[in-house]
Amino acid sequence: SSLDDEGEWMALSIPHQADGQEEERAYEKFIDIPAEWTNKKIFLRFDGVNCLGRVFLDGKFIKEHYGGFVSWDCEITEYVQSGGRHRLIIGVKDKPKDVSPFHQGGIIRDVSLYALPEASLSRLHAETTFDEDYKNAILKLETRVDGGDGEVKIFLISPWGQETELESIETHDGKEVTGEFLIEEPFKWDSEHPWLYTLKAVLVKDSMEIESVERKIGFRQIEKRGNQIFVNGQVLKLRGINRHDTHPLMGRSITHEVVEEDVKLFKEANINFIRTSHYPPRPDFLELCDQYGIYVEDEIAVGFLGYSANLTQDDPAFTDCFMGQFTEYIERDKS
Repeated sequence: SSLDDEGEWMALSIPHQADGQEEERAYEKFIDIPAEWTNKKIFLRFDGVNCLGRVFLDGKFIKEHYGGFVSWDCEITEYVQSGGRHRLIIGVKDKPKDVSPFHQGGIIRDVSLYALPEASLSRLHAETTFDEDYKNAILKLETRVDGGDGEVKIFLISPWGQETELESIETHDGKEVTGEFLIEEPFKWDSEHPWLYTLKAVLVKDSMEIESVERKIGFRQIEKRGNQIFVNGQVLKLRGINRHDTHPLMGRSITHEVVEEDVKLFKEANINFIRTSHYPPRPDFLELCDQYGIYVEDEIAVGFLGYSANLTQDDPAFTDCFMGQFTEYIERDKS
């Protein structure tokens, strides 16, 4: 529910696009914590809160976050009880004049409640490079475990379901570690052949498997030569458009079904490139572009400040507003 201008609570669905508000708007929901989440780390994840969000649980302030189109986590472990019910309030304030005119609209994307084991993977990124014949590839992984030491078992599952176990990676609490693996003759990803492999990482601690994480990856190498771009050694011709998150009835608070229909329509129209003007998209949009075969220019929600006398990019007071968003969106979308 949301607090309206008269101070009354009204029911609504999230995601929800609100009218531009210079004042803080409050959203309320009671959340139930599963009893089996004892000894787990418990989080809320926000995929789009425009633009300054403040999180309260049972009247206690938890966290403040700036940036309307980036995903961010709020740990609530110490403020909730397994099996308990708690009152969650999100204060949301538009700030479209600070770093981006697009920072307005309420809670426009999904909000998730989830739990992790005390020791868990906090990073899993993949990079692929080919040999000079674009035949065999090196799969480079970046990973980190927070909350304890452990061993990460790595598996690669082919597009047709064949699973191969690669070498394990030893991890130490909070330390970045990498691993490199030779993959012979993988099927290559491009927009006409969107072959996707599944990368699976299993965290083992004290001989027990405590977490399993999967993400889709494609084997592809992007190179710039002069004024041309090559993918897997082949010159890339882009047939592209700009795209907004938009719907005639829902505004910016679109659903997964709308996103998938967009991607399908683009593909049917022979489009192979999308510029996300002018902010990062929903995470599932990027996953669908991987699946259907579309290149994406992933933008960040800062810019057009030359139209205003308030040039915040030159003001040290706004450094965190810029850098925080860059950090979060690169970490989310890097792979």
